[in-house]
Amino acid sequence: FVYMGICMRVGAWGPVAAGLLVVLVKFLLRLPVADFCTAKTMSRGDTAVLWAMCPNGLVSAVLAAMAAQQLPGEGETVQDVVYAVIFFGVILSNLLSFRLQKGGLQGFVNSAFSRHISQ
Repeated sequence: FVYMGICMRVGAWGPVAAGLLVVLVKFLLRLPVADFCTAKTMSRGDTAVLWAMCPNGLVSAVLAAMAAQQLPGEGETVQDVVYAVIFFGVILSNLLSFRLQKGGLQGFVNSAFSRHISQ
């Protein structure tokens, strides 16, 4: 993560915005996946934790760095978008996990995962 922070360029806001958009879409698409790929007997809270723990592979950061080396012009844009996706994904996952643990998203969890048993 330190290496990613060093390599991230925040001067170009386009790739950062694209990375944020990709993360938001990823979390939105993960809602029905977490809901329907788990058993109805799993509690709503556990399903919400499964949804919030959206994995972010650091392998993609290495591949983005390799793309930046191989493609001098476009590679840096790819690297910026991938680093932004990883950065915002980690931040959003941490924030959601914290709010789920403190019970701040109980109404959302009850409506999003209504087919599961309540805690």
